[in-house]
Amino acid sequence: GLNVKTNGNISVDGITANGNAQSGASLNTNNGNASNTGTVTVTNSTFGTTTSIFRDGTTYALDPRTWGNGAHGLEIVSGGLVSLDTVTANFNGSEYQNAGSNGISVSNTAAGGIALANVTADFNYNSGASLISAYDLDVTNSNFSYNRLYGIMTDGGANQNFTDTNANFNGYIGLLLTAIDMGGHGYGYPNSPSGGVTLSGVTAHDNGKGDPNDPGPGIATSLSSTFTCSNVDSFDNGEDDTIICSSGGSSGGDFSSGGEAFVGGEDFSNGGLFTGTSSFIRNISTGDGQNVDLSCGTGLNGFNLNRSNNQVFLPCSSMGGEQSNSVMITIKSNSDLPAPFEPRYTFITGMDVKVASPLTGDMVISFAIPSGMSGSNFIVLFWDGSKWVEISGYQTADDLFNVNTTQSGLYVLVTR
Repeated sequence: GLNVKTNGNISVDGITANGNAQSGASLNTNNGNASNTGTVTVTNSTFGTTTSIFRDGTTYALDPRTWGNGAHGLEIVSGGLVSLDTVTANFNGSEYQNAGSNGISVSNTAAGGIALANVTADFNYNSGASLISAYDLDVTNSNFSYNRLYGIMTDGGANQNFTDTNANFNGYIGLLLTAIDMGGHGYGYPNSPSGGVTLSGVTAHDNGKGDPNDPGPGIATSLSSTFTCSNVDSFDNGEDDTIICSSGGSSGGDFSSGGEAFVGGEDFSNGGLFTGTSSFIRNISTGDGQNVDLSCGTGLNGFNLNRSNNQVFLPCSSMGGEQSNSVMITIKSNSDLPAPFEPRYTFITGMDVKVASPLTGDMVISFAIPSGMSGSNFIVLFWDGSKWVEISGYQTADDLFNVNTTQSGLYVLVTR
């Protein structure tokens, strides 16, 4: 669709490259010269949105402008920093065109590293993203799910950092994190990154089920580097995870049924928080307005759902006899409220918590206290359908203001 080679820099903004038999875009600043350090920047662009004729040979959308591409969605070979922000690359690749094709394929050769933010790479033939660099890899607020093989595959020689990243329902592995120069590019970096791997707000569930004869894990690695984990959920995958998290890692995370991880030398193969508690709590980072299905199984005591640092804790004991439910959490601003409240209150934040089935016991709604406001005179207001009702709560040592309640609805944190 777009083929650019240069010794300089490439900047692409606001393009759509769909329905091409080969790659949607091929961008190259290495240009056959290992000393070139030209950068590549791609923003606000789309490389495939719906099923392509090149993907399976039979099923495709009527409008080729929405098709995915036959090979890679976005292919980059760059001497310098590769930066992607707000990029979609879905339904790319096909066994008929290029069996090794990915949604996003990046090789960074001479300097800079790779930085991805607000990227979606789903339903691709091979991987959502293949990231190769001897320098830092940074992925933030991005999704790599429903790909035939891997969500993300890395081959990196420095720090690898993943924040608020989802890699779910991939056929083989959610996150495959390596530094073994898999492509034989001769970059010369060691098998272990010079830094380490940081996983924060990462989900990797329901991976490894594409081939029942060869199941895969949620997170797999060949690295001996230090893994630091915070709020990592890897569960219901085809086989055990292979990562080892550093001892004393931040609390929050679940490696439960179908996935295994060793945290600080302790085996949490049946789930559990990184803090070592025997209370198995599944921690889930939710999107705003995203409906989350909850199902309580053996050994699971509840769910802690995080949205913009606010939290909702739903114990399995409050779910009733069905032991299953669903919840939707939506952050509300002052302008979203159904009616004003008395001027003696000052609005901080609001949260609409909708639980599908009635609760038989308490859930805990926790608001994150803004920096510098700890110890203020907080109160929570609940909208009962016609008026605001005060609910007393309590502040915790980790700067949360909590209320216990059995009711779905709109809750607002205020000071008075």
